Amino acid sequence: KAFQKHLTEEQERYSSELSYWKAMNEHLYESLTKKQEQLDEVVQEVKTLKSSNEDQSLEIQNLSNQVASQQSKHVEENFALKSEVDSLSRQLTRLEELKTSLQTERDTHRTLAEESA
Repeated sequence: KAFQKHLTEEQERYSSELSYWKAMNEHLYESLTKKQEQLDEVVQEVKTLKSSNEDQSLEIQNLSNQVASQQSKHVEENFALKSEVDSLSRQLTRLEELKTSLQTERDTHRTLAEESA
């Protein structure tokens, strides 16, 4: 009987420990499942951010190319405008020289006309 009692006590103790470890196992499994779900969410967020960053990088590259193209175009336009301004400046100088020459000629004719009269 004492042995039977001892076996019963041991069985109850093992049963109690088994219940404890089953409960602990379930708790750990639930915790692991929640952590896995959180990890999956973070991985999805990282993928989304990576994709967004790649899209933004492409957009930045495209904008950079457009800016470089516009700068090149503006350099060409500025060079053409400078050439045109230089040409107009030379024409203006010639016209001023011609005007001065004509005024001198007019003054000379006026002086001669006055002296003749």
